[in-house]
Amino acid sequence: MTLGIRTSCKCKRLLYLYSKNNNDTSLKKHYKNYCRILTNVITEAKKLTYNDQITKSTNKIKTTWDIIKKETNKNKRLNDTTNYENTPEAFNNYFLTISENITKNISSNGQINNTSNTPNYHSSYEPPKPFSNISFKNTSAKEIENIIKSLKTRESHGYDEITTKC
Repeated sequence: MTLGIRTSCKCKRLLYLYSKNNNDTSLKKHYKNYCRILTNVITEAKKLTYNDQITKSTNKIKTTWDIIKKETNKNKRLNDTTNYENTPEAFNNYFLTISENITKNISSNGQINNTSNTPNYHSSYEPPKPFSNISFKNTSAKEIENIIKSLKTRESHGYDEITTKC
């Protein structure tokens, strides 16, 4: 950012404070106009800077994508040291205990017992009775392996960066 733009930003801040504490409509109009002009100046300065970067670059496509990532705030990659090993277990525990927690909070007459500190916004709502006849079929490692093998092989990958291609 150039010195002139920094100075203009400070001036904009002062104008904001003056217009906020003053009911003068001409001052507020001047502040809005100043903001519009400053925005246009910053946009043009960015265009010139980015055009200069691309022109001087040996790899124009990479430089262009770096600029796009910077402008869209998508230049942050996932930290490789993040521990995702506990994530499946956390999901599993949550979904295994959710029905128990709901069942505990439902009294025999079907009303929700609000034992938590959260307000009960739906006091007139009567939830459906829990299903007691749901059963889950056990699965084997061989069955999961067959499902994975039945997937179409592609080189594309998801967030886990694992492809279906062996």
